[in-house]
Amino acid sequence: MTKTIVLDRRTSKNPSLDYGDFVTCCNCGKTMLADIRIDKCPECDEETLAWADEKNQEVSDDFFYNNEEYMLVNMEEYYIDEKSIRYYYPFETDKKVVDYGVLAEYIGKKFSRKEMDKIIAEMILRHPYIDNSKRLSLAVMRNQSYYHILEFRNYNYNKQEKGNESIKYETECIENN
Repeated sequence: MTKTIVLDRRTSKNPSLDYGDFVTCCNCGKTMLADIRIDKCPECDEETLAWADEKNQEVSDDFFYNNEEYMLVNMEEYYIDEKSIRYYYPFETDKKVVDYGVLAEYIGKKFSRKEMDKIIAEMILRHPYIDNSKRLSLAVMRNQSYYHILEFRNYNYNKQEKGNESIKYETECIENN
């Protein structure tokens, strides 16, 4: 018996921890367990989702484990390694960040590759830093291995006063001045 592969494409935005919509994309043909009430296909970004099974529209993992027709496949999970977030003051050793500031919304959450790439792009555009530090570094993980190691240099550190150790975006500080 051939099993239908079902991609687990639920994200941190799913309103349920256990359930998802059991759908098939009419454009790319992928069958998946997606976020509840999602309109666009997580794979191809088209609004072409249909119920994979009319009788079982909203299901949990148990549905697949108890049904021999399907095999639920977990997708890769991406996250920011909280332990890797460090900053460096001139002539001092590195310090562990305790106030994640603008990055707090990403800590402790898992994302798809597409979501994580958008987060990284936003960080690059907005440039996170800590007052008077020379650089801020962090690691983005894929499952348990490194995906990216990001380092943001603060070339304006000598004009800033040491004090506020919360991460903020440089572009917001420029706009506010």
